[in-house]
Amino acid sequence: MNVNLNQAISYLLKGELVAFPTETVYGLGGVFSNPEAIQKIYTLKKRPADNPLIAHISSLQMAEELALDLPKSFYELAERHWPGPLTLVVPGKTQTSIALRMPNHSTALELISAIDMPLAAPSANLSGRPSPTCMAHVSEDFPNLPILDGGVCPLGLESTVISLLGQTPTLLRPGALELDFPLEKNSLVSPGTRYRHYAPKVPLKLYTSVDELLADVTRSQVILSTQDLPLPHIQITPHNLYSTLRALSHPAAVLCITKNLALQDRLIRACQ
Repeated sequence: MNVNLNQAISYLLKGELVAFPTETVYGLGGVFSNPEAIQKIYTLKKRPADNPLIAHISSLQMAEELALDLPKSFYELAERHWPGPLTLVVPGKTQTSIALRMPNHSTALELISAIDMPLAAPSANLSGRPSPTCMAHVSEDFPNLPILDGGVCPLGLESTVISLLGQTPTLLRPGALELDFPLEKNSLVSPGTRYRHYAPKVPLKLYTSVDELLADVTRSQVILSTQDLPLPHIQITPHNLYSTLRALSHPAAVLCITKNLALQDRLIRACQ
């Protein structure tokens, strides 16, 4: 259900949910400080209760109101990459940690500024499904949800998540922004790093080499590839990943050979 900005604001102030665009994917928005709205997000998405949410903000003041003793590295990274596809996990005033992001999308920033409150906004899809990069994807999972249409998301992959809880920054989730920080492989504080994610409605099988794929190619009708192959295939990029996964109608083979850490991460999780 397409709504305009004023209608979206009205829904949010009443404690309802609204999908809105960011530069990464569409978010399922609810007022971050409203416990009932937060519960509606988890219920609608069928999201596990221990999968944390990101607070989307439109100013550093909002970050400072939510966080406790922000480190120098926070301001350095925020100045360099905000607004943008970067989520920073920092100590929270009312909780052990909180994830903060300032999206680089005029519609998202206008909405958050108009509400004048942070919005929780996980991807606007059923938990485990491919993330939505256009209004049609959101409507596919949630036919009756109010949606603030912003066209196709330009980046198409979720934000990079960096933890600032330790002595040095660590990478919790690779994403649209490539940063050279050590990867924390066993983190439980980042959204999108637990459970099965990004999966289409048909089975996927993961291959890690061309030889392995060619030896077993008769088992699959569609090939998703990150490099040229002597077989019919679909070339996967961050921009078309989720739309391709949503469009699959037959079992598929995923050849996971790519230097893009975020793309590799999504393909692996889609096959779990």
